Amino acid sequence: MRAGTEWGVRRATWWDWLAVYRLRNWEHKVNLSRFLLYVVLAWMMAGAPWGWRISGVLIAVTALLMYAGAWSDYWDFVLEGQRNALGMLVRGAALSQRQALGMVLLPLPAVIGLSVLAATLAVEPATGAILGALTVLVTVYASPPVRLKVRRPLGFFAAPLGAALTFVAAWGSVASWRPLTWWMACALFLFHCYAECLHVMDDASVPGETRKLPFRTARLWAGRLPLCSVVWTGALALRWPVFVVGIAGGLVRWLAVRSMDGQALHRQRVQIWSPLLFLPEFCVYGVIGALHLAW
Repeated sequence: MRAGTEWGVRRATWWDWLAVYRLRNWEHKVNLSRFLLYVVLAWMMAGAPWGWRISGVLIAVTALLMYAGAWSDYWDFVLEGQRNALGMLVRGAALSQRQALGMVLLPLPAVIGLSVLAATLAVEPATGAILGALTVLVTVYASPPVRLKVRRPLGFFAAPLGAALTFVAAWGSVASWRPLTWWMACALFLFHCYAECLHVMDDASVPGETRKLPFRTARLWAGRLPLCSVVWTGALALRWPVFVVGIAGGLVRWLAVRSMDGQALHRQRVQIWSPLLFLPEFCVYGVIGALHLAW
């Protein structure tokens, strides 16, 4: 599969590698570095000072995201011939398939090493085990024989579960877990299920993309999940009044998805400040936690 002419013979550049490791948007593929926001949010909500513990987890999660994006694209290209940044380099003869696999696996030693380090140095020793579980999850998500992403509905829940576990691991690296940690992880799981519905709807217009849910099911739940978040954060607000912001955030998303323009969905999905995502809600949680004002 080394030689190819679909995109022409070309040399790989650093800009190409950012796309391969999903550290920038590429056509319909969304930048995965947004998952790092969960690490920062956990650190801020835990109210811990910035230090080597959270820095180590941030680097570990960055390496994990690089591996996850490239690993998924590699198997999508090998098994389904899907158009992505890594496949473009192979078909353009910048890389052989074996070289491509080597580059995909390059971040993995850093993930494993930092996960072991986290197990011994984090406030919660189980942090390392969670990072290990995340590594296993992203591996079986994309690769055979399991390949969760093509197994409905399990593939749909992989990214939301990964988001919640990333938040829990980051918190455990700098502070002890407490009830707020788990309630907030559940809130993030609901939010990311909603974001995953938008992902499914966006991919419906892209030939060859894996369908993790039927379009109509994704459209239905994209309208329901913001209301589920309203109920959940409303319950949390009974103990921590700051979660009233979550009620407002859920209602903003609900209104945005009801009036959503399907033609502009991709543009709105990649803009982290769009009403469709309404991330200022999480900024409020982070600031309140960092200033020790609410819990």
